[in-house]
Amino acid sequence: MIAGKEDQVVKVTAADLFDPALRSIELHMQLGGRAANPSDIAEKVLTTLDLLETLDTRPMEWLHVNYSEQRMGSDNKLGFLAGGDRRVAPFDLSVVDGDQDPRSGNSFRLSFDDALVPDRDSIVASFASLVKIWGPTRGAIDGLELAKRHRNDRVLYPPIGVITYFAENATYTLPASPLVDVHPLNGGTLAILKDWTLESVLAYEELSRDLYEGMPNPRFSR
Repeated sequence: MIAGKEDQVVKVTAADLFDPALRSIELHMQLGGRAANPSDIAEKVLTTLDLLETLDTRPMEWLHVNYSEQRMGSDNKLGFLAGGDRRVAPFDLSVVDGDQDPRSGNSFRLSFDDALVPDRDSIVASFASLVKIWGPTRGAIDGLELAKRHRNDRVLYPPIGVITYFAENATYTLPASPLVDVHPLNGGTLAILKDWTLESVLAYEELSRDLYEGMPNPRFSR
């Protein structure tokens, strides 16, 4: 939303652009069997931080965090407001090396509930840019409520969110539907829900699941 001049853009907290029923919005991507050395990953992380600082233009201070010795294969960064009291971190970023953490595979995760953003278009554009930076096999912006609903599913499907991306080699495809705007992106497909609500995500998720058999949940195969 614009109020006269470019430097007077009215911004909102990212979480306010989503249905509260989704709870704890998160962007996540599976990076597949990427072959990259540490310097390549570091360069992608730095490019990502630059991108996030254009999404939320407040001065940021990035802190590297090692959560545990068991997660040494991950690069975890918190983005605090520069000079702030660190009670709020607009960004929480994690890149995981699947060789070090097989449970997560090669993955990227970003929490950004408290980021100040101009509008939904800026979130869509940032998601598309991250796809181009990281080249994932799939990715989505969804919420904790969806993970909770599917925690005990005996059959697993790729996550569907308010915004979803599947690469051409992802095996799965995103169905056309009046619920979404579908665009080509980076050799794959980007689907953006017209209504950013839990109800719409569940409806589009059902359409997607009707196309595939899914995979057995390993939690129940022991």
